[in-house]
Amino acid sequence: MNTSKLDNVEVKIVDSMDKINNDWKSIGEDDGSWTEAINISLSKLGKSLGYEVYTKNCKFATDGEWLYDISWTIDDGEYIQELILALESEWYPNGILDDFQKLIVSIANYRVMIYWENNIVKANKLLRMFKKQVNMYKATQSGDRYLFIRWIEGQDPIDYFLYVVP
Repeated sequence: MNTSKLDNVEVKIVDSMDKINNDWKSIGEDDGSWTEAINISLSKLGKSLGYEVYTKNCKFATDGEWLYDISWTIDDGEYIQELILALESEWYPNGILDDFQKLIVSIANYRVMIYWENNIVKANKLLRMFKKQVNMYKATQSGDRYLFIRWIEGQDPIDYFLYVVP
């Protein structure tokens, strides 16, 4: 995908996912291993950018999972000042819209959805469904950013799609 529309943070997220994709043999094929690899990679990235990171089972996180699979925040002591990133990942089609709808209601600067699908037709159908949901949500704002990272069976490299609400 042409990443020219991605901003600096989104490029770093995509680069992190490319590294995971390139290391797939060492990661293994089970969903838990992929989730752990994503959590570690994006927790390191969030910390390196100066954010508090919340996700489960990761030594680089500030604390455990909070609202989303991965969250990056700017905190002032015990108070949250800004939600920088909200990320959901889903490896199975059942429940994927529920996970995505959590991102719709977030006010994060970056909303990231990571998912797997077994073919490009189904992956594109999901993407259309996600975009429709964004556009139907009454609180959607012009400029809201959604980064979709898709592993599609038998396709390499990973597929990325950035949707910025017009």
